[in-house]
Amino acid sequence: LSIIATASMCYYAMLEGYRVGLYINEWRYQAKEAIRIPPSQHTEQLPYMLENLAKIDTAPDECMPIPTLVLREGTNLPWGSTVVVISATPTEGLLSSLHKIRKAGRMAALVVVGGMELPASKDSLNIYRIPDDISWQDLKSLSLKK
Repeated sequence: LSIIATASMCYYAMLEGYRVGLYINEWRYQAKEAIRIPPSQHTEQLPYMLENLAKIDTAPDECMPIPTLVLREGTNLPWGSTVVVISATPTEGLLSSLHKIRKAGRMAALVVVGGMELPASKDSLNIYRIPDDISWQDLKSLSLKK
């Protein structure tokens, strides 16, 4: 569901005219390199992001912890950018990183995929949930629940 949610959000944001990038804390399949696609509105951006989503290596070892990735890449984005993190297992470290991103002048949101309880937000961080009670084969649309 995380990959489907990511692809859907990238597609929607591109249609709305936003500059969209993709940073993933998993390795590219058989390459041992991180997936880093800086924001762009170029017409080839969406197909490139979708290709890279298809190349995610689902092995359990991540290329870097998500809080580190969020801080490293998020603070380098232009002022006013929005950082959206999609995770099935949000940690205190991830929440802390998102709060730091907000303090640095970026918008931040967390999308929790699955049945995990939504963490409490200290400073009105937007947190959404995609329930896992439906099979991805049956999805016609995704809805986010606060």
